[in-house]
Amino acid sequence: MVLIVQRLKGVLRQRSSTGVAVDFPLRLRPGGAAARIALSNRTIAEDASVNDVIGTLSAANGSGTYTFTITADPDSKFQIANDDELQLADTLDYETATSHSVTIEADNGVDDPISRQFTINVTNVLEVTLSALTLDADEIEEGSAEDTVVGALQDVTSGSTLSLIDDAGGRFKLSGSGIVVAAALAAMAR
Repeated sequence: MVLIVQRLKGVLRQRSSTGVAVDFPLRLRPGGAAARIALSNRTIAEDASVNDVIGTLSAANGSGTYTFTITADPDSKFQIANDDELQLADTLDYETATSHSVTIEADNGVDDPISRQFTINVTNVLEVTLSALTLDADEIEEGSAEDTVVGALQDVTSGSTLSLIDDAGGRFKLSGSGIVVAAALAAMAR
């Protein structure tokens, strides 16, 4: 038995040597590339608000206008608005989940619908408001020795890291949660 395969205007026809033909419909796309769904952004901060846009959906290598639909959203975090915007539908918490998945289907009413799963990454945001620091004392005697305490910092937020951004030309340094005289001040006084 000999099989003859030929393509006829969107139909693949398979014919045996006995003359029996079987037709398979084909959906050809320009350039031969398969249609696919793209999302312009896949990252969002955990403090984003409900209805914030994550990214814009598009279909490449397809024909016509596509309608986008969410077919799977296990954590119920997403929605589609304005035809092509993937938006946040519920609050996020990085400490609970650093990413969420969503499956989008695109349908143009002509070709078979296409589907793609996206992973949306959640970025961490500092959730603590740092309090204003105060120093319980701000005077020191001239000629004070190295490591003499100038004052203790008050209202230090738990878990925060302190750094001294201006040490007055090397005269002061941090020690724990206090400011002390650095070697430079003790040497200048001598």
